Amino acid sequence: MYLVYYDESGDDGLPGASELFVLTALRVHDSDYRNVYEEIKLFRSTLRKKYAFPSRSELHTRELLLHKKPYVALNLPEHRRLDILDEFINFVPSLPLNFTNIVINKPKIQRTDYDVLDKALTYSIQRIENTIKRDKPGEFFLIITDDGRVEKMRRTSRRLQKINYIPNSNGLGYSNKPIQGLIEDPLPKPSDQSYFIQYSDMVSYLISLYMRHRLGIDRFPSKLPTAINYDKLVDWLTVLKPILNVVASRESKFGFGIVCYPK
Repeated sequence: MYLVYYDESGDDGLPGASELFVLTALRVHDSDYRNVYEEIKLFRSTLRKKYAFPSRSELHTRELLLHKKPYVALNLPEHRRLDILDEFINFVPSLPLNFTNIVINKPKIQRTDYDVLDKALTYSIQRIENTIKRDKPGEFFLIITDDGRVEKMRRTSRRLQKINYIPNSNGLGYSNKPIQGLIEDPLPKPSDQSYFIQYSDMVSYLISLYMRHRLGIDRFPSKLPTAINYDKLVDWLTVLKPILNVVASRESKFGFGIVCYPK
């Protein structure tokens, strides 16, 4: 069975405070879970010794880069914060993980009843099921997420197990193919208690910055370190590419397995 941990970048309101909503799912097999968890603990211990970055400090990538709470109290200079993020990005591909990323480009939405989170989660669950069917036929998956969106995610996941219309390959009409691999409702877990949710947060924020540039939506946050530009983001995502879900969709317009809606 796979454990699938969700986090996001941006808000799911319409129009909301952000132009983009990025939903990221980290997938890890239950047989790998214990070893991966211990590897992460060891890595965090190394960071503590090398950078004085507390082992129990929650990783919030946006706040770390923009030097916001709780990281201000650590008095980490800009280059040190970048070094820490570099360490995370170079470490994660050593683990048997896989990330699925869905981007909702809200300025393109025309319908007033467009449910941003519902759409993003629908596309995400569909891609995860398709990937598992290809890689490990017969395996199931369980969703784990932070508390804030559990109820809305529950409604979506329950619906998809009954109604899931997929375009027919011949381009004529749709067929109902309910999701079969998902078990249980999405389960809540505080992000500060989950390394896996924190890694979803990291990938989600990097994808958000990358897509802001690709879509020409607006400039990067003013407090973002000047060393972070489009080329740097491409370098980081290239490092992460071996663990990005790049095969579950035919769309390759943006690279790195990213799919963006509405099309």
